[in-house]
Amino acid sequence: MLRQVWLAGADDLYCLSQARHAFRIAIDALTAMQGRAPVVWFPAYFGSETLLAVRPTGARLVFYPVTAAMTPDWPACRALAATAKPDLFVLTHYFGTVSDLPGARAFCDEVGAVLFEDASHILRPVGAVGQHGDMVCYSPRKFFHIPDGGLLAVRGAELSARVAETARSLPQARASAGRWRWREFRRGFKRRLFGARPHKPLPAVTLESEIDLREPEVAIWMSDYARRKLAALAATGGIDAVASSRMALHRELVDRLPARTGMRAVESHEGVVPVATAMRCASEDAMLRTINALRAARGRAYLWPVLPPEVKANPDFYRETLRLRRTVMYCAHQRAPDGTFTAFLDALPAMAGAAD
Repeated sequence: MLRQVWLAGADDLYCLSQARHAFRIAIDALTAMQGRAPVVWFPAYFGSETLLAVRPTGARLVFYPVTAAMTPDWPACRALAATAKPDLFVLTHYFGTVSDLPGARAFCDEVGAVLFEDASHILRPVGAVGQHGDMVCYSPRKFFHIPDGGLLAVRGAELSARVAETARSLPQARASAGRWRWREFRRGFKRRLFGARPHKPLPAVTLESEIDLREPEVAIWMSDYARRKLAALAATGGIDAVASSRMALHRELVDRLPARTGMRAVESHEGVVPVATAMRCASEDAMLRTINALRAARGRAYLWPVLPPEVKANPDFYRETLRLRRTVMYCAHQRAPDGTFTAFLDALPAMAGAAD
């Protein structure tokens, strides 16, 4: 059933504990094919937490600049390729946007690179998503009430065969859902005893605030529990139900947040279900005022990501990436215990300055 939802015309689908393990598998497969560690290009606007699973592979990591639209800066990429041509090119679809897939496919064909679509911010393939990449990863654990869950789709006979060989050579232990299930049981028991409790306000942040990085799940493969839950959702229409609910929450935020805060929504593409709703502020000062007002009003607003140190160390080259980090935030799709979602917006003070 999972193949029917996420394969999107690819040849193989692998069930992982976390999507970040897909990068390790891709790198190990390319190392075996080439007889050397590959050169891997990631967008500069990328989370350091995911890279915790990548750095131990020995791959050479290069971070390419992105534009204000969160797409690759192709002139800069072509200049960069003159000195560090990629073996694996990672293209990320951010928060419901669909990146420049035709441009990425053309660039990868030009330089001889494998195209890896990072669709971990998107529920499932739709439209062109998943159609151009030689490899595509998804992160269903971010959308469903499951303890773990990442997916890797692979396209092409030669690459599929090498990935299959690589997968067989890796430790075969599956993630364990036992601790997560016990924690959920305890939470449910407390809710029945004491009732649902409202969200607490989140602490204020600065534009330099960063979350603590979490090490990747040691077991590479998806737990049996998560796989059964996903298969049941696929078989019963539960995935469509979650997609509809998420899109309703997303549209509500897109409709209400700009009016209340002066922010504007990051463009999302028709039919794409995003993991969160991303919003832009016109300035860093406006972002800081707005995000902290949202957090004080019990909104689940966050800065993203923790940028790689290589990017932070070269602010001139990655100027646009650093600007995105300081002027774009996301609101999580999380209902309050009373069933409301955007009622926290009513508690906001006037935010007319957010669009300065």
